[in-house]
Amino acid sequence: MVNGPSSDAPFNGAREEPLHDAFGALPHLAPPLINDPRVIGSITQPEIIVRKKLQTEILDPATTSRLIPDCPKDLWLFRATRDDGFRLSVATHAEPDSGQYNCGGLRIVPEAMINRHFDSDIMALRLGIEMDNKGSFARMTGIAGPRVIEAFEKIQFGKYVVLPPLGYRVGENKDLETMGFIVDALTAFEDEFGVMAITGQDAGHGDLSNGEKSLDYIADRFVGSGKLNTGEPTGHGNFALLKGMFKGLGKNLVDSNIALFGCGNVGGPLLVRILEHGMQDIFVCEGVDEKRRMLANSLGINKVFPEERKEELLNYKIDAVVFNTLGKSLDNATIKAICNNPHIQIVSGCENMIWPDQSQEERFLEARKIMSPTELCGMGGWLAAAEESLARRAGDETFSMRQMLKPLDKMAEVGERVVKEIVQGGYELSYAQALMKVYDHHDA
Repeated sequence: MVNGPSSDAPFNGAREEPLHDAFGALPHLAPPLINDPRVIGSITQPEIIVRKKLQTEILDPATTSRLIPDCPKDLWLFRATRDDGFRLSVATHAEPDSGQYNCGGLRIVPEAMINRHFDSDIMALRLGIEMDNKGSFARMTGIAGPRVIEAFEKIQFGKYVVLPPLGYRVGENKDLETMGFIVDALTAFEDEFGVMAITGQDAGHGDLSNGEKSLDYIADRFVGSGKLNTGEPTGHGNFALLKGMFKGLGKNLVDSNIALFGCGNVGGPLLVRILEHGMQDIFVCEGVDEKRRMLANSLGINKVFPEERKEELLNYKIDAVVFNTLGKSLDNATIKAICNNPHIQIVSGCENMIWPDQSQEERFLEARKIMSPTELCGMGGWLAAAEESLARRAGDETFSMRQMLKPLDKMAEVGERVVKEIVQGGYELSYAQALMKVYDHHDA
């Protein structure tokens, strides 16, 4: 598949050449043809079902491990396609017909993410792995809303990735066709895989061509999808963790200089929290011209940089950098600039797929920089989405995202305790290692 499916070249299960993972440059094998029983592994019958023009397929863990070599042993993939080029890839750690929940965001892949190596299956699997890490951090720290705590034993983690043809994304003239496909494909996932979906806000959502919100459209037709924007609780969790990390260093957040990379659905609410806290010296790197003008003119932030000046920004006297952009921010040049800046002590944010090469993470510890896992920093989003989805399934439409802010305040304690552990240990432990040590007895 080249450049994703299009109306002129529908996906047919075959590829012309070996591709590479666009988010890690890992080679993977082309999936077998849909009717090949080898796809199913332990499932004895070929899984191809027509449902409102849908073709569906299940790939077991033996097959997904061929798609990405470091794939966990329990990760499944459900794929729904249409002959006109639509595709949904669902990664899940839940077993088929288990009746469990599969929790993960519903991403409509932005066109900017598409290149000749892109594969929605690979993106779903990689994001599903990140989601499972988010779930483990919530379990470890005990941070969650009441419905999630009650249902935790039934909740597994994954991701929903929608790849529409060109011209069918949200805001384009044919976007309602994409909405219909999503509803049908999610329904097929629940009916045919035997797992209940918990999903909602992610990249690619917004105002439809008919004036309706994409999340509203889907949620009104599919109960497992939330309609509320999770940006506020995610940004709130970002802020709480960052505040606690500074406290762990013996510093006050308000007296520090922070550089924010990205002021979108998560970075925007984070910036609001920072301004409400009384911070004055804020640097922002933002790739969208209109947002840069708004930041300068409406919010009075005068240290706003375009993406091409990122390395210049990283030479300033700043104490922390926070990444919430579209992915792969921590390339070699950025890592080097952070490590070479003696003032930077904290690297944070919840950007998905932030590492082109995650083996480089050790360079931060060697330079005595503390980086919080993006999955920990961003878990407020899935916790809020899951709480809303479980409330809707129970017939409760009164849930508000603001109900999650108090539970997420506990992330400040996590940040403080873990940073203290890292510093006291002479920067020998990674953030994840220190977190496991601090919360070994689930005493959050």
